[in-house]
Amino acid sequence: MKTYRRQDLVAIVDATDHIRGPLHAPITLVEYGDFECPGSRQASGALQILRSRYPEHVRLVFRHYPLESVHPHALTAAQAAEAAAAQGKFWQMYDRLFEYQNHLDTQHLHAYARDLGLDMARFVAEMDDTIYLQRVREHIESGKRSGVRATPTFFVNSAICDVSSGAELQHDFLTPDEGAIIGVTQFDEWLKHASTLRAEGLHFRPEPKEPDLVTRVPPARGPRKALSLNQ
Repeated sequence: MKTYRRQDLVAIVDATDHIRGPLHAPITLVEYGDFECPGSRQASGALQILRSRYPEHVRLVFRHYPLESVHPHALTAAQAAEAAAAQGKFWQMYDRLFEYQNHLDTQHLHAYARDLGLDMARFVAEMDDTIYLQRVREHIESGKRSGVRATPTFFVNSAICDVSSGAELQHDFLTPDEGAIIGVTQFDEWLKHASTLRAEGLHFRPEPKEPDLVTRVPPARGPRKALSLNQ
């Protein structure tokens, strides 16, 4: 049985965050993730389904939480994503890093940056100087203060939700046929309340309920073959 804890997100979402979706969407889903974590990779696919189902009602926020003790490339990958963000291509790099999760060494990170059309002199210099390390560390610290212990960890409108893997995200948040968070019925109920309260100028914070569980989990696709380093 999945359990939920009420705990506020310590660092509120602001203009410095990486956001996908309408800025004033009634539902904000914040993820603390790790580019080398298989569960985070599975979650990224599930979130794409969520965005396609609720494009006007959900905004997704990604924050770094690399588990350095078990994922040796995660911290560098997080910095690569920040270096891409500095050139306006965070989400493109985000997609690439999860797509080729088994190939996150420096040479491949450079290849992905070239493929995205980044200014390579700038990218390499910023990576060598680790100028985005502090930003990644700030994400980690805010995650710890918010109760994050593993990846992926999600907050729905600032309320923490215990999901320990991407497979569980697919199982508990997404129905295989319709792709709805926490089951279609519960999410639609949250959305209705959020929209009503927003219209009244009030703040919405969902009270998590036991999800309408789905017993069938869609099979996860394995990582694709890495890009050629000559690209």
